[in-house]
Amino acid sequence: ALCAQKNYAATGKENFWHQFDTGTAWGYFTLEAESRGFITHGMAGVDRDAAAKAFDLPPEYEVIAAVALGKPGNAEELPDSIREREKPGTRKDSSEICSFGKFGGK
Repeated sequence: ALCAQKNYAATGKENFWHQFDTGTAWGYFTLEAESRGFITHGMAGVDRDAAAKAFDLPPEYEVIAAVALGKPGNAEELPDSIREREKPGTRKDSSEICSFGKFGGK
């Protein structure tokens, strides 16, 4: 599970950026994993309460997401129904998701 401390340890004050920081750490974790021959798969649809309970997470921490880590397998060994899904996904063009200027480009 990817977790974040909701408040600063030194002051106890709210850390507004805790989720952002966790996302940044996840990104670097993924890059490092790839450099070592691993693959990762992030999962936002995790039961956060169940994960917190399973890991006996203190209340000052929050489960943000989950990540699977493993070595790539041989797609030829997958059942046909799953192998068909093993294709790179399509991505939107950056012009569809980035705005330079006012929101919506107007």
